[in-house]
Amino acid sequence: MATLFIAISALELQDILNKVAVKCYGLGSTTFQLETCRAIIAAGDPECRGKLNFNAFKNVWLGVRKWMETFIAFDKDNSGSFDAFELRDALRSTGMVLSTRVLTVTKF
Repeated sequence: MATLFIAISALELQDILNKVAVKCYGLGSTTFQLETCRAIIAAGDPECRGKLNFNAFKNVWLGVRKWMETFIAFDKDNSGSFDAFELRDALRSTGMVLSTRVLTVTKF
């Protein structure tokens, strides 16, 4: 008997993440760009198939959800983007520390 392989593509991941971003987090419907979803899949696809199986999707989803919640918590001015200080505080909350020098040369 053949094994059923269920996986999602970057386009399907984009659709799922953008729907969740709007419905659950009040973010915009274009929060996740297709290239971002391709990068997420590349990082979470150990078999290099260009798709995520259920277990890989579950792991990716937990990480994305954590970062969305961190973003919302530290976007103090509700601008939809981070300034250098918001970024510093958000990264610090996850255990990553950037020097002030690095933050001042960071352009985003």
